[in-house]
Amino acid sequence: MPIVNEFNQLTVHKIFAGHIKTPMLLFISKAAPETDSLIAAYTKAAKKFKGKMLFVSVDIESEDNKRVLEFFGMKETEVPACRIISIGEDMQKFKPEFKEITEKSLSQFAQEFLDEKLKPHLLSQDLPDDWDKGAVKVLLASMFNDYFKKAEKPVLVEFYAPWCGHCKQLAPMWDKLGEHFKDGKKVIIAKMDATANELEEVKIQSFPKIMYFKKGHRKGSVTEGITRWRLLFSLLITRAKKEPKPSLLKQKPNKKSTKSCK
Repeated sequence: MPIVNEFNQLTVHKIFAGHIKTPMLLFISKAAPETDSLIAAYTKAAKKFKGKMLFVSVDIESEDNKRVLEFFGMKETEVPACRIISIGEDMQKFKPEFKEITEKSLSQFAQEFLDEKLKPHLLSQDLPDDWDKGAVKVLLASMFNDYFKKAEKPVLVEFYAPWCGHCKQLAPMWDKLGEHFKDGKKVIIAKMDATANELEEVKIQSFPKIMYFKKGHRKGSVTEGITRWRLLFSLLITRAKKEPKPSLLKQKPNKKSTKSCK
């Protein structure tokens, strides 16, 4: 493979399925005037770590690469930028502290990663003012642990992705579930955008992922595939000991909604 690999549909498999599991990604815009000098510095740094890390350039002008930005929780206004990803079960991301991209700063970033001196970068959105106003509470990574420490009731959380079709199918049911259990009832219904919020305690491999957290507990139990009315209410009857309205139980389940997005 070349010293610097260009990310596209033809190279993506080689990049992520190769024997080197730690690619560094340089996000650029090929139309920008500084791109040539950035690639030159990136190439010089890459030569120092050949066989240890994979160096990849990602052109954000390509529509196919927009999802890569989303995966890292980045905006186009942040480019040029650099990230490292450790390919494995957890898919950890690492963000540099430097603001100027040079051969020296890139080399230092790579070496600190290899020396295991870097902490994973976890995404978190800004807390909206109305996060707790609705029947379904909106949770974010930045307040996740504190929320469960203070929660006075068990919490059922849906971890979703905005682009996931199965999550979209579940959304109206989840809202109705929140309405049914609001106003002093025994369970809090909540949701979190897991593409924009990341947690050390919870690893998301597919969407939607539903977890039940006991009162005061930060570790939840997984309820895989529970995306149908009867199963959702059965879960809450068992754990919250609260009988649902008969009219809700009569609704027919949507078999397609038990699937998940990878």
